[in-house]
Amino acid sequence: SAQLTLADLARREGDNDEMVAVIERASAAVPESSDLQFRLAQAYESNGRRSDAMLAYERAISLNADLAMAKNNLAYMLAEAGTDLDRALELAQQAKEQLPDDGNAADTLGWVLLKRGLPSAAIGYLEEAAERFPKEALEAQGIVRNHLAQAYEANEDGAKASAESRRALEYFEQLSKVASERKIEITNEPDWVKESRERLQRLESAAS
Repeated sequence: SAQLTLADLARREGDNDEMVAVIERASAAVPESSDLQFRLAQAYESNGRRSDAMLAYERAISLNADLAMAKNNLAYMLAEAGTDLDRALELAQQAKEQLPDDGNAADTLGWVLLKRGLPSAAIGYLEEAAERFPKEALEAQGIVRNHLAQAYEANEDGAKASAESRRALEYFEQLSKVASERKIEITNEPDWVKESRERLQRLESAAS
C-alpha cells in the first residue's frame, strides 16, 4: 500500500515514469498479486507501452480469472491492434458475461465484433454501450458514438452512420468547452474525432 501511495503521488505530480517504476517494483516484490499486475498493465497502457500492457494484463488474468476489467482492456487492445481477434472475442465475451451492465464491456464486445467483420452483430452491443454511459461522460460517449457510426456504415446504413458521427462531434464540442473553462488546451484532436468528421464528409459527399 505504501508503494501504491508513492505511485499515486508520482502520477499526481505528472511524473509518469516514476509512477510506472514504483508499480514495477511493487509487482516484482509480490509477483503473485493479480491486482498489482492489473495496475501495472494500466500504467503501461496510459504511458503508451502497449506490448508491455498486454503482457501484464495476460499475467493478471492468469493469476485471477475473475478480473473482468483486465479481460475487457486486453480484448480492446487486441481489437485496436487487429491481432488475435479470436482471443479478443473470447475475452470480450467473458468480460461482458461478468459485467452485464457495464458500458465498457458492451462497447468492447461490439468493437471486437466489428473488427471481425460482423457489423450487424456489433450494433446491438454498441447501442447498449451508448445507453449505459452517462451523457456527461463526454469522451466515452464520443468514442462509442464513433464506433457505432462505423458499424452503421459497414452495415450500409448511411443515415444512422451520419447521425452518430454528428453526435460524436457534438460530444467533442462539449468536451472542448469544458476543457476551455478549466484552462486546459486540447492540442491534438483525438482519432475518434477525425474519423467522425471524415466519415460525415464522405457520407455527405456520397449523398449529394
